[in-house]
Amino acid sequence: MNFSFNVQEAIFTTLVTEACMNNDLTNEHYLIESDSGTRKYVAVPTLVSLNRDVESEYKVVCKFDAKMLERYHLEAGKDELSKPWLESSIYQIIYGKPVLSKEKYKEILLRGK
Repeated sequence: MNFSFNVQEAIFTTLVTEACMNNDLTNEHYLIESDSGTRKYVAVPTLVSLNRDVESEYKVVCKFDAKMLERYHLEAGKDELSKPWLESSIYQIIYGKPVLSKEKYKEILLRGK
C-alpha cells in the first residue's frame, strides 16, 4: 500500500492524537521516510523493537513511544481544546518546530476571538 506523503502524515497525526487522548500505550508510532522522500506510518507494539531492515532502509522522522504518549496525554487533558492542541503539537514535532504549551495555544485562540 503506497499512500502519498500527506495521507501517511495525516494517518500518523490522527492515530497518535487518538492514542494520546485515550492514553493508549500499546503501540509506538513512527513516521518514517525513504531515501526518495516517501513517508510511511508504522505502528509497532510497545514490547517489540522496530525491525532493523526498516531502520536501515528508512530514517525516522517522528516517533511517539509510551513516554511521549503519556506526556502528551497528561498535558492535553480532557477539554474542547485537547484534540486540536494535540494535532497542532504533532504537526509541529514532525516539522521540527517549537511546540506551544496548551496554555499558550489557548491564549492565542482567545486573542483571535
